[in-house]
Amino acid sequence: MNTFLWIIGGAVALFLGWWALKIIMSVSVPPEVSGRAYLKQALKQRGVDVARIPDRAIDEIVQFCLKGARGMAMMNQLSSHGRAEDKNWRANLVRQLDAHIPTIQNIMAGGRPSPVDDTIREILIRNGVVRS
Repeated sequence: MNTFLWIIGGAVALFLGWWALKIIMSVSVPPEVSGRAYLKQALKQRGVDVARIPDRAIDEIVQFCLKGARGMAMMNQLSSHGRAEDKNWRANLVRQLDAHIPTIQNIMAGGRPSPVDDTIREILIRNGVVRS
């Protein structure tokens, strides 16, 4: 019986420790680092050759999306209506990165983005990923 209680106590301690570590890491990791990791992983899942994209281009795209996400969150905070998740800049960052993934995929495949997505294309051209 005593061994059983130690096993259950150890399992509970591991579970609580895992959650505490997860919470600490989500707060302590800068959004630039987590955004870069998320963007690279999502691009790989969509079949994009991430090795062709230099880290400085990924960082510029994440910075561009981060500015937009924080601006959107601030505007939604000032408004009295809207969804709660629209007021969270981290959630907005993920949505913006997700929205730009098909654009990056299209540009790297040789397609022409819409005028709204010209900033992403300019970043990729400036960093030598594609030609103008």
